Amino acid sequence: MKLRSSLLLALFFCMTGRLFAAPAPGTDAARALEQLKSVAESPRYYWAWTHTLLDPWKKDGDARFAVVKDGGYAPKPTADVQLAFGYSKYADGKRTLINYSDLAAVAGTWHPPKCYAINRASLTAAIKRQWKEFGGLVVFSWHMDQPYCTNGFRQAAYRFKSTGADRNVIRQILDGTGRPCGTGCIDGKPYRQPFANPRAWYMAALKDIADFFNGLVDEETGRKIPVVMRYGHEMDGGWFWWGRGWCSAEEFRAFSRMTADYLRAACGEDQILFAYTPDRTWREFGKEGDSDNTFLAYYPGDKYVDIIGLDDYSIGHGDDKKAEAALAETVRKLRLMTAFAQERGKVAALTETGGRNKRDDFWVYLHRVLSAEGVKCAFVDTWGGCYGTIPDTPASAQDELAFSRRPEVIMEGTGPGFRTEDSAGTSEKK
Repeated sequence: MKLRSSLLLALFFCMTGRLFAAPAPGTDAARALEQLKSVAESPRYYWAWTHTLLDPWKKDGDARFAVVKDGGYAPKPTADVQLAFGYSKYADGKRTLINYSDLAAVAGTWHPPKCYAINRASLTAAIKRQWKEFGGLVVFSWHMDQPYCTNGFRQAAYRFKSTGADRNVIRQILDGTGRPCGTGCIDGKPYRQPFANPRAWYMAALKDIADFFNGLVDEETGRKIPVVMRYGHEMDGGWFWWGRGWCSAEEFRAFSRMTADYLRAACGEDQILFAYTPDRTWREFGKEGDSDNTFLAYYPGDKYVDIIGLDDYSIGHGDDKKAEAALAETVRKLRLMTAFAQERGKVAALTETGGRNKRDDFWVYLHRVLSAEGVKCAFVDTWGGCYGTIPDTPASAQDELAFSRRPEVIMEGTGPGFRTEDSAGTSEKK
């Protein structure tokens, strides 16, 4: 019944036009967005790290900040949570003020229910702690399970592809067609009854996400802690089941709007900042409504986007000729994105980069990209582990340390967090 009510509420908001392009002025999410815009217009940028708060891929869940309570799991008290980031050793002990996590840790069917319960409790505690301690902002990717993923599949469920009549799962989510699904599990055990179809599966996942977001509350002010949510990322590539070749651009746009409408209705309009983040496969910027592979082809509309991003793993790889050519192309694209962001009142960011076998001077190349004329990005995320933040060689470690010391790079202690005096309620107490 709650799920049906939320769906009806989402439909009401959509039909009445009461969904706004940005959170209401004065809310914590609005302040976070304005701070990102301000940083983007300066020579500085935030450095973000991935999976610092929780390991989303642990088969049994990451219980470091969860406690057993009433037969289930609850967040550890905020005062008892100690956030130590392993990557800090590459940055003079500093922590990042923007941290990535993954909604696959808290919503889905590929893991046992206990795993998701543990992760929801643990991640809630970590987010509350970083918000209170240093004003940290979390960015959520979502490596969505593929609902038809079957027992015995030996990779992550988001890599599964269904074929034949079930090839286009996004279309089935939109129109409610398809077969029963959602029973496959990594350990091969039957934990759940099948969902009627992928739409039923997806709406149940959205409800879990909404419940999780609604639990992210500032314990001093009682207000929601703002979060950034990326729509299905890298949709211009064909490697994910929500990407190019597996659904149309028009279907992806409708899918993104459906997602935002539901979550705004269920969580309120002043908590979630939505990010549109293609990969680098596009060459032309294009226009809204494109069917070809342009930057704007999958763009769901200004009303549904606060942040635009680019995932680009070409930076700082290969010999000098290849690295310089890649840098020039990345800068070209980010200039186009910067101009669009300024025109539409959005924030531009380099939402993923890194990769394996980086050059020792990868971090020099990364700063060259972000400091190029005409590029105004609020933040850059280097992906987790050996795919981004962990250096490949001792020389790369020194280069990374030097990057962390650049005056342009904002980290804990070198720039503002997102929990301002107004967010903490101190101005109201004076």
